[in-house]
Amino acid sequence: MSCRATYRFVAEINGETLNLNPVYDDDLTKIIERAQDGNHFTESLSGNLTFVRSEYDLIAGLDIEEDVPMTIFVIYPGQTTQSVFFRGSFAKTDCSFDADNRLVSVSLSSEAPTKKVLDGINREYNLVDIAPVTSAVRYTVQPILQVYIAGSSFINNYVNGTNSEVPVLRQVGSGSPYTETELTDTYKFSITNIGSLVIVPYFDTMPVDVSGTYVSDPVLAGLFIRQDSAYRLQRISNRWRIRDESTGTDIYQSDVLPFGEGIFPGQGFEGNDLEKGKPLRPVGIGGPDIFPFRVKIYSRLISPVETLNGVTGELLPEEDIAPSSSVYQYVIPEADIPYIVLSSDASTAPTRWGKYAEDAVGLSGQYFTLPSQSAPSGSIEKPFPISPTQWQYFSMWFYYPTDLAGSYDNGQVIAINDAYQLHDAINALLAQFAPNVTFDNEPEYSDFFYGTTNPLRGAKKYPVIAPKSNVIVGEYDRAATRAEIRMADVFEMLLNLYNCDWYVDSDNRLRIEHMSFFENGGSYSGTEVGADLTTIVEPQSGKAWMYRTNRWEYLKEQIPARLEFSYMDKSSRAFEGHPIEVRSKYAQSDNVEQRAVSKFTTDVDYINSNPNEINPDGFVLFDCELDPAGFRAPFVDIETLSGEQFRLQNGYVSFPYAHENYFLSGMPAALLTVNLADTTAASVRKTKRQELDYANSGDVDPVKLVRTSLGDGMPTKIEVRFLTLNIKITLLHDTE
Repeated sequence: MSCRATYRFVAEINGETLNLNPVYDDDLTKIIERAQDGNHFTESLSGNLTFVRSEYDLIAGLDIEEDVPMTIFVIYPGQTTQSVFFRGSFAKTDCSFDADNRLVSVSLSSEAPTKKVLDGINREYNLVDIAPVTSAVRYTVQPILQVYIAGSSFINNYVNGTNSEVPVLRQVGSGSPYTETELTDTYKFSITNIGSLVIVPYFDTMPVDVSGTYVSDPVLAGLFIRQDSAYRLQRISNRWRIRDESTGTDIYQSDVLPFGEGIFPGQGFEGNDLEKGKPLRPVGIGGPDIFPFRVKIYSRLISPVETLNGVTGELLPEEDIAPSSSVYQYVIPEADIPYIVLSSDASTAPTRWGKYAEDAVGLSGQYFTLPSQSAPSGSIEKPFPISPTQWQYFSMWFYYPTDLAGSYDNGQVIAINDAYQLHDAINALLAQFAPNVTFDNEPEYSDFFYGTTNPLRGAKKYPVIAPKSNVIVGEYDRAATRAEIRMADVFEMLLNLYNCDWYVDSDNRLRIEHMSFFENGGSYSGTEVGADLTTIVEPQSGKAWMYRTNRWEYLKEQIPARLEFSYMDKSSRAFEGHPIEVRSKYAQSDNVEQRAVSKFTTDVDYINSNPNEINPDGFVLFDCELDPAGFRAPFVDIETLSGEQFRLQNGYVSFPYAHENYFLSGMPAALLTVNLADTTAASVRKTKRQELDYANSGDVDPVKLVRTSLGDGMPTKIEVRFLTLNIKITLLHDTE
């Protein structure tokens, strides 16, 4: 029995299959290397093959344009069947010729399936032209609650658990009672039951606490009563005054004002703005001047269906106050939101709501925060912001009435018939440049996506992509004819939204799995060890192979301070979420790792409520559930680690959901802040590098781990010597 491997070198030349007999040096080596920033493997040969005499003549006579495929087969010691050791090819331009001695030295390039994928990864194709099988996906166009502050430059859209601000086509309703009637008569808004509100912001050194929300008197213009009835704000004679209701004492008053001039920006009693107006000065109590602010808040529902909650709507005006999808045709003016909160609550610690203006009396340098006022009875507990980008001196919030929240079950279901299941799209792309590589919706291709119950994904879900223009239009007559995409776009989405990577296995299957799968050596349960070097004994010395091999070094990686994620298009904050913060002393504060999903967006409600902000190119990614009628974007109830709650259509592909479910593995450091809550990573990027040699007697699976005295290491480079089959291997172990 031979203790060496036996090789066959088979080439395809001029239509013939030929067994060749090259000469090669002792150091000829096959190198398998894991991608530096990935988990696929490339193969190469270090060293050349030399052909002489008649084989030299054969190669010298090739056409300069001809490529010669060559497969190297191996029969390992003690075995009788051959297996593929290396697939490559060469052309005359890869050769060095010596005509005097009739020998030629050939450098083989890899023809491994992975190389085919890499060669085509950046080629762009029109998905419509390459014709993958189409599938239908359904989603719900939900009613939009629109809240508008009279005179504002933005309107607020609220769709279930999401909210966004949209620029209006023109400002309406400030400075005159006649322009405010345009809101109600033309645009079908209704003023909220709470009517006009005035806030006097609170600050710690206020000598008499007259802060709070003042509600307009329904009868007497220019009179506002604080909600606890302790103070009133009113124009008396030629001054505006804050008066103590119990004593009749004026606490603050304005300067003398001419008739028709008010303290709020604008004209008379109808002034409305979020900017400062005229100050009120303390009357005998000291302290700084204060500034009241007045807002009038209007609301309506726009709907894809005519009747909502038993109320029949009217047609939207042809030229509406703000753009929306053409699916929305009706307006329901009875949408009232009585639970308005104006707040001057502040925090000295930074918050996501931003900072008070520098000239905010007593609040400069502090941050807006959630209102301390609890949710009223009959409303959903979560407060929603009103026009947060316009806050300077106070914040504005409202609470959904529960009966209004129920209206979202009455939207219109839209079917996008020209969509593609992810596996069909991937297969269509592979067919263009790597036809021997396959991908299907079975667990052996991706347990993460297609396993019945994956530990990370839970119950099976069905990824579907649709050209974005089809979703923007909604009920379209003509499907998109252009849907440009690269395989690189798909891999980017898989990495930055699901924390998944790819490789091609020995059966030429494209495999897509989560990072934890690779960390475990190709498993979601326990670890897979391909070689246990702790059990090998060196035959000559009789000592363990691991004797005196406990040497390693650490890779000096640049550790980012945060990971920032983004879709192709702007989305609601509920979908965009927050960056993942890395809490390590080694993290560099100016190092931000960008994780873009640059060809896909997922927030279908934002697309429908803000169509003008959406790039018609690219795709919408749906992560669907399957019901008897087919694929449907589900409504997902999400509660984050920090306690934030959302109910999101298509929520499985929102970043808050993805970060907590998929992005705790393979992180830059152990201590993280995810969704504004401190947590610990399930695993950290491996940086403990070990190099060693060992004897080999068979095929090597680079996905599986190798056990040494340092633990179970992930192979990053495997060098197999032809003559001896000895392996030099580089492993990465857990850092700690």
